[in-house]
Amino acid sequence: MKKLTVLLVITASAAILLGACQATRLVPNLVGTWDEQRETISKHSKNRGFEIMMDESAPAIIIIKEQQNRAFVGEKQWVKRGKAYSEEFSCTISSENRLNCADHDKGYSFGRILSDDRMEIDYVEDGEKAKVIRVEFTKRGS
Repeated sequence: MKKLTVLLVITASAAILLGACQATRLVPNLVGTWDEQRETISKHSKNRGFEIMMDESAPAIIIIKEQQNRAFVGEKQWVKRGKAYSEEFSCTISSENRLNCADHDKGYSFGRILSDDRMEIDYVEDGEKAKVIRVEFTKRGS
């Protein structure tokens, strides 16, 4: 019985250590430029209702500038009605590769990493100009 108990303790300890090592290794590297995939956009806003976002402006991009373990900082850039905009943000990556982001000006984004070169983002903003936007991004050079 003692041998079985010792064996179970050793096996459980090895599984815990292996899991911790794998979790550290599996942190995806998101640094780089990510391009909006126009065909994946869904949007609704309090003021405008449902919108199709297929104007002639350039697709939005996300530039992830720096990442340390499961936290990163970046900037999103987009053009709306001919005017260029940008906003910085900070994010964390959960152990399930879910994204939780706060824009530095206003709004929040939530999402998940779909693969090494694809992610989906849901942007949420409340208040007078409340809106939600869902879009997929693909990493350049992948």
